[in-house]
Amino acid sequence: MKRKATLPKHYKYRLPAKPPKQPIDRLRDVKEKVALTGFVRGQPASSNEEKFAKSLDKKKYDYEFQKWISTPFQIPGQDYEIDFVVYEMGIHPIEIDGSWVHKGADAQEHDKVRDALLDDMLGKAGYQKIRRVKVDQTWDQERFDELTEEIFG
Repeated sequence: MKRKATLPKHYKYRLPAKPPKQPIDRLRDVKEKVALTGFVRGQPASSNEEKFAKSLDKKKYDYEFQKWISTPFQIPGQDYEIDFVVYEMGIHPIEIDGSWVHKGADAQEHDKVRDALLDDMLGKAGYQKIRRVKVDQTWDQERFDELTEEIFG
């Protein structure tokens, strides 16, 4: 006769207690509420340029992105492109410079010469002077909205 194996009561196996369910919040560190595409009006753009364009779009300002300017002094391969030309209470050329761009003395001197040449030529066509805006990657969309208010009030 076979005996059925039974365990004494004090050896019964109990499942461990389950930890309480907690919601998984993996996106808490994301600061941006809107996803960036990397494009402005179909042209490749930096995140800072795209945020500034979104700010201009919110205000319904008319602007051109990456406007090429030809000059009589232009050498083939020279870069005479302005990030934004905004048509609001005049014609405002705006350059959005990231914190990692244009840091060296040579690059800053090149920018001064380039801006002086373009300011002289564009001033005759009714443009304001080129405005360079130094921004860094910590700027969020709200900061760009404030910048737009500062410039165009």
